[in-house]
Amino acid sequence: GPSIVEMTVNDMKAHGFIPVKKPVNDTAGAVEAYQSLPGQADAVYLLPDIVAVNDIVLDQLFEISFRNRMPVIGFSLKYGQGPFSL
Repeated sequence: GPSIVEMTVNDMKAHGFIPVKKPVNDTAGAVEAYQSLPGQADAVYLLPDIVAVNDIVLDQLFEISFRNRMPVIGFSLKYGQGPFSL
C-alpha cells in the first residue's frame, strides 16, 4: 500500500493544501531544506523521521519557524512544550 508520506500528501491535496516535499539524507540536508522553506511554504507538517526530526534539526526549524511566522505541525507532545509552542 501507499507510504505514510504518500497518504499524507494525498490527504493534504484533498483538503486544498499544496505540499512541498523536501527529501533529505542527513542532518545537514534537513537543516538546509528547512532553511529553504520561507517563501515556499506557509507551514511545516512533520512526519516521524530519524534524519529530518531530531533535536539538532528541530532547534534550527523552530528558530526558522519563529522568525518567519511559519507554524510547525508535528506529531509529538515533547516538541509542543518548548519555548515556541502555543
